[in-house]
Amino acid sequence: RRWRGRHAIALSIVTLLGLSFAPSPASAARRGPSTPEERSKAVNLVRALEVDPLNEAARDFRRWLVAWLSEIPDISVQMCPALLGENFEVNKKYAAELALQQSLSSAAFIIEHPERANDKLAVSLAGVEGVFKAYEAILAQKPKAHFKSLDALLGARSKGTFESIVAQ
Repeated sequence: RRWRGRHAIALSIVTLLGLSFAPSPASAARRGPSTPEERSKAVNLVRALEVDPLNEAARDFRRWLVAWLSEIPDISVQMCPALLGENFEVNKKYAAELALQQSLSSAAFIIEHPERANDKLAVSLAGVEGVFKAYEAILAQKPKAHFKSLDALLGARSKGTFESIVAQ
């Protein structure tokens, strides 16, 4: 059952964006590493999605980011829906956007902190913190859009137990 939930998130994201998140060998072979300009643009788009995930341009931002990440060979992020809580409600409105935000915020962290790119815990924490920002921004506009699993993680963060949860 847990696998189905994670699979449903991935399918929702692919459906939402109409793109595959996995890099294709052909696209990676066609181009070299990301450029400083692209990395700067990516970080700016990710940060914009964290503060205003419902912006009318958000879908285009996500589409560009996913396509870019799937083409470049030098930045790799994993989608890990388990980080959003064991019972993350995959069929709720905004679930796909929030699940994708975890990977996008992780990529932004890797760009800003290349020396920590292999620190899985730091990358994961940054990804979930990006989800928290986006989630709180959504709640500011849509107060009824609560996710029980994210609310529980926010509670763990305020109690100081969040890092150990993510580490597991």
